Amino acid sequence: MSRLDPSWRMYYLYRLGGALAPHLSPTLTEALASRLGNLLYRLDARGSENIRDNMRHVLGSTASGDRIEDAVRGVHRNLLRNYLDLFRIPTLSPDLLRARVAVEGMDIALDALTLGRGLVGGSAHFGNPDTVGQAFAVQGHPVLAPAEHVRPEPLFVYLRRLRETFGNRYIPVDGPLVCLIRRLKEGGVIGLALDRDPTGSGVVVDFFGAPAHLPDGAVRIALSTGAPLCVCLTYRLAQPRGHYRVHIERVDLARTSNRKADVLAGVAQVARVLERGIAQAPEQWVMTTPLWRISETQP
Repeated sequence: MSRLDPSWRMYYLYRLGGALAPHLSPTLTEALASRLGNLLYRLDARGSENIRDNMRHVLGSTASGDRIEDAVRGVHRNLLRNYLDLFRIPTLSPDLLRARVAVEGMDIALDALTLGRGLVGGSAHFGNPDTVGQAFAVQGHPVLAPAEHVRPEPLFVYLRRLRETFGNRYIPVDGPLVCLIRRLKEGGVIGLALDRDPTGSGVVVDFFGAPAHLPDGAVRIALSTGAPLCVCLTYRLAQPRGHYRVHIERVDLARTSNRKADVLAGVAQVARVLERGIAQAPEQWVMTTPLWRISETQP
């Protein structure tokens, strides 16, 4: 594969960002994220339309066109902020990370871990998802999670190294995932996405008033292993810059003799939690896949 093709250009762009971002002041970082986000909004027509479709569902039929466009621009800006924050992770100390991330509900997660069955931590493409894993890691509970196997391979390795700074471990989502079950049996924490179902193997539930395919892996694993399930969402704070609030909420799953119904009910419960969280800050839902449009094309 030529090192001039788009995937390799993306790799070198990421490495450039990783070299420069740690040296930027918070003010300059914010200005850069805003300008590049606005540029991405204008140049990435397909991505903007995908986000626009999602925002129409989240904001509802009463939202004006201007409100929807403001949200689409906001998503692009937050995407850039997330990457700039990711590039800076290796420069942070555990104490500095703890100071920048306020966690609501960590006691809920720690209590769930005392059951000895591990913990299924579900999150979404919301706020800065990487922050959730770091918050658990600095508490002494590193997270094992599947990650999109981006190409070229050096890019995947580089992004994984950044995310594993504090001891988390990321494995390719297209590889064997049996180690997730092993981690739960060892009493550890695994992390799974709750809002993107790229394989179409999840279930259809009501999400913001319309049918949507949502992944059911977290619910299925929790039901089959007896591990507790917690939804963990990260909110980016406007001030101070680079600070976050993590909210952890446990989902009590029904366990009956009808596993199919239990899975469907569990995903619906998760959807209600996601709706409440996303509605608080729609621009922080950095989902670039057109969730409902894809659902409409699937049987």
